[in-house]
Parts: sequence; structure tokens; C-alpha cells
Amino acid sequence: MIEGDRKTMDEKVLWGIVFGLAMAGTLNLGKALQKQGIQLFQKERMAGNARAKKGAIWLVGISFSAIQPVFQIVAQAIFEAPATVYSAMMGLGIVVVLVYAYKVLKEPIGKFELAGAVAIIGGTLLFGIASISWERPDSTVDWWSFSMSMVTIGVAFLVIIIYTIHTKRMWGLIWGIVAGSCGGIDNVFKSMSGRGSTGGAVELGAFSAFANAFFYISFAASMGAVLLTNVGYTRGKAVTVVPAYTVFYVLLPLVLEALFYGVPPTALQVAGISVAIVGVVLSTAFRKERVVEASKTEEPARIEPSIL
Repeated sequence: MIEGDRKTMDEKVLWGIVFGLAMAGTLNLGKALQKQGIQLFQKERMAGNARAKKGAIWLVGISFSAIQPVFQIVAQAIFEAPATVYSAMMGLGIVVVLVYAYKVLKEPIGKFELAGAVAIIGGTLLFGIASISWERPDSTVDWWSFSMSMVTIGVAFLVIIIYTIHTKRMWGLIWGIVAGSCGGIDNVFKSMSGRGSTGGAVELGAFSAFANAFFYISFAASMGAVLLTNVGYTRGKAVTVVPAYTVFYVLLPLVLEALFYGVPPTALQVAGISVAIVGVVLSTAFRKERVVEASKTEEPARIEPSIL
């Protein structure tokens, strides 16, 4: 790579880091606020002032999440920041969630959850660093791989959603995975939106992002990510939903770009995302689930939220 191109790429990476950090901080703080405010929809009887307060908190959280596409569009559609570097900053946002969950939501954080968070942060950072030197896809999309990938993801989502709805198990983990995957798909589609369609293939730089259908389709995935995160919060803990969301937000763009463009990930990228996945396992696999059933002869028992 010549000196001018290297400088341009360094600037793009820098913008990816700057806007990625802004996204990670606001999006994860928004998720924490949504978790706090979601109690409004879980309690049938709540004092008027308390209901108004929870509702305001939830709306602020939604607003913070709504800002994220702005950072995404500016970083990727305008400054052409690498999607992999941008998304890798998400891991640092877990720090925000951990502090908020512990200090404000009073959620207990065990040693495995803490170790898992550290692993996720370290893994996503390693992934981001490795992605800086990763060759960006410069070939057309393999539409067969695109179609099969999206169908496979859709079927997999349907299966695990039916499972968690039926059993009420792994609620936070599964909805976090699905929501994070929607966020990752949103990232991929916005990255693809900078490429126009010619002769049935997507080519780099053919049209502006705003003239591409993928740009507008991506907002459906973005909306799904926000809504499904809140579904996860109805029974799951923030320290479970957010790590699962984060890993799949970072993992899916890597997998999909490799499938769509035939560009394999580097060993360091695989190592980074593997460490992050281990972090999710540490955060969730060692938690015990309790389900309290209501007695027919007694007052309905308070159902404890699923720890997953």
C-alpha cells in the first residue's frame, strides 16, 4: 500500500474508533436505562409518580439507542470507516453496563460475570486491532451465499426463539443473541449500502449509500435490535443480555462478510472473537435458574426474573 493510501486508511480507522466509542457508550448506557425503565411494563400496580419516572427513564434509554444509527452512518457512509473496527468498539461499552447494573440496578455481579466481561472486552479489542490490517472485500457479493446465509439465520432464530418462549429458559441469553445479530446485520447492510448494484452484483463505490436499498433495509434490522433487547430485559438481567448482544454484534459482520465476499478472517480475528465468546459462556453458564410458580391456594408468588 502506497503512503497516501496508508494515510487515508489510517484516517478511516481513526474515525471508526472515534465514532465506535461514541456508539458503544451511548448505546450501552441506553440499554442500561431501558432495563431500569422496563419495570414499568412488568408491574400491574405502580404509583403514578413511580410509573412516570420509570417511563421517562425508558424513553431516555430508547433515545440513546436511537442515536446509534447517526454514528454508524457518519462513520461508515461518510468517512468510510471499516465496519469491523467500528463494531469492535462495542466491547468497551460493557464497562458502562456493568457499573450501571451494579450501582443503580443493584444487580449482583459474580466473579464469573466479571471474568466474562473482561474476556469480552479483551476479545473485541483484539478483534478490532486485527481488523485494522484486514483486507477489505473488493469483490462482488456471492448472491447464493447471501441468500442461504440469511435463510439459515432466520431459521436458527425461529428455533431458539420458540425454545425460550416455550421453556422460559435462557431468556436473556437468547434474546441478547438475536438482538445482537440484528445489530450486526444492520452494520453489514449499512456497509453494503455504499456499494451500488450493477448487472445483479454489488460493486464498491458504484452509488452513494443513500441511493442503495440496503441502506433503508438496514433500519428494519436496527429497529429489531432495539425492540428485541427490551424483550430480553423483561425476564433477563442486563449483565446477561448485553454481553450476548455485544459478541454477536461483532461476530456476525465478520462471518457474513467472509461468506458474502469470500474473504476469510485472519487468525487474530478468530482468536479475538473466540475469547469474546468464552466471555459470554463465563457470564452465563455458571448461573442458576429459579422459577417460582404461583400456588392455586395462595396469593400469586412473585416470579423472579430468569437469570438468563
